[in-house]
Amino acid sequence: MDPFWDEFETGEIHFRDKWQFELKSEFSPIPGQKQSEYTQEFFVFIPTALQINAQTYTKNDFFRDQTNLIRLQTPIFTFEELLNPFSLRSPLVKLKELQTTIQQKDSVVAMEQELKLFANICNTSVRNEVYQLVQALDKAPTLKEILNCKQCINELLLNIEKANVEFSRLKETILKHPEGLALHHIFGYIQDAISFSLNSSLTVLLEALRLKADPILTECDNNVSDLLLKEKKYRENKLKEPSQLEKDAIRNEAILHQSGLLNKFILDALQLKTQRQAVDEKYRSIIGSFAAALAMAFYLTLFIWQGAVFVINSLPFILFSILIYVVKDRLKEELKSLSYKHVFKWFPDYTTEISLPNQNDVIGIVNESFSFVNINHVPMDISHLRNQEFHSYLEMIKRQEQVIHYKRKIIIYGDTQREKSLKGLNILFRYDIHNFLIKASNPYEPYTVLDSETLELSHISLPKVYHINIILKNTYRQPDLTEKVEWKKFRIVADKDGIKRIQNVTATNGNGTVKGNGNGIMIGLQDKTSDLQIV
Repeated sequence: MDPFWDEFETGEIHFRDKWQFELKSEFSPIPGQKQSEYTQEFFVFIPTALQINAQTYTKNDFFRDQTNLIRLQTPIFTFEELLNPFSLRSPLVKLKELQTTIQQKDSVVAMEQELKLFANICNTSVRNEVYQLVQALDKAPTLKEILNCKQCINELLLNIEKANVEFSRLKETILKHPEGLALHHIFGYIQDAISFSLNSSLTVLLEALRLKADPILTECDNNVSDLLLKEKKYRENKLKEPSQLEKDAIRNEAILHQSGLLNKFILDALQLKTQRQAVDEKYRSIIGSFAAALAMAFYLTLFIWQGAVFVINSLPFILFSILIYVVKDRLKEELKSLSYKHVFKWFPDYTTEISLPNQNDVIGIVNESFSFVNINHVPMDISHLRNQEFHSYLEMIKRQEQVIHYKRKIIIYGDTQREKSLKGLNILFRYDIHNFLIKASNPYEPYTVLDSETLELSHISLPKVYHINIILKNTYRQPDLTEKVEWKKFRIVADKDGIKRIQNVTATNGNGTVKGNGNGIMIGLQDKTSDLQIV
């Protein structure tokens, strides 16, 4: 999938590479509440043929295969708000205010952050408007709607030009100050990052314009092309981007490499400080001490008792002392094991504290838990969803599956310590299924069939695929404090070589419809043949 469209896949599982899928989620605090809670539960149904179970796939394996990238949400601005000289939220206005105190070192640091924030906001604003324009063009059957699209496209291009002029003017005034020279390279990086982002968004718009192929939009096509060529010329001069891209040329490697570095650079303004800790590591020594104390109490009780029964230093006294010491030692280990098993099931496996950079105030917490669930103990709503949208004649078949339950609770504290423009959290969850497929069969297997016309035997290769079904359950409170539960169902079709596609499945939970398109969406590697074998 094109990275441009990935940005609008919030709440949907989609393809990242042949081994990984990802889910982008956004969490915002409820106004007026001291804390807001969101719960996400993943139920992953894995065919037993892959031999994934509690013995072969441990908690440590799971958390090694997953990644949580946590940052602040990009503040949403229209270009009118961004360019408004009276908008106190606008980074451009804040940069002008910081010029008055540019002699202070803290002001220069703050200006760098505002410049990065400006790049993020500018890129997001362009991307959002292009997304809406592409959808509008696709659904514009009448002349009036096409003319409206034309006007909106011209306004977008004009706003991009206004933002560029304002940025250049601000750069010129700031760099006049001796202290501002420290930001010279920063301004260059910001302009480079915006140029890459404009290319990503506007090429999508240009493609939509040419797909529409309406003569009324020819002027828009020319204007968008001119801006793309202008930015391309800038990157050729500044970043040495090749004017003509050749397949597999080594010099092409620099394009995505530079783009990735610049993207990480501007995202620094939205990064958060996270501290992740395993709960068992935190409390294991305390529980171990408690078990040792109980075992020692048992030992001392029997030791004192035997002193009253046996003669000290006699053979029975010595033998019984050895016996109760061995029992004490085994009792301590059993108590520790039993305590870990029963105590830690009430606690999350990992707790991540989230705070703003250079601040100690915790703005949120993420608690994560992992476990295998017996298929007979899967909650009824999840089990009902799992059995839907299966193959009609196999819907009620007794399938052999292992079920992984991953639960995370996100707690966001009140935003009194944060700027109002930086409210919610953006969490990108990535998961690598490579370990699931280690014991999978070959991606293709021979199949023999008798031709009905020639009566000759035909030998073909059929794809051997595995279906890994995922049900995502979201529980949260709405602004009116009523609880809402949402279910989403996805199916990962994979073989020995990795993920072939991800389907977004439609199902009902008995009370409503679970989001999905029913037919599935093609994501990632292209199928060579249809999937005929289901496991």
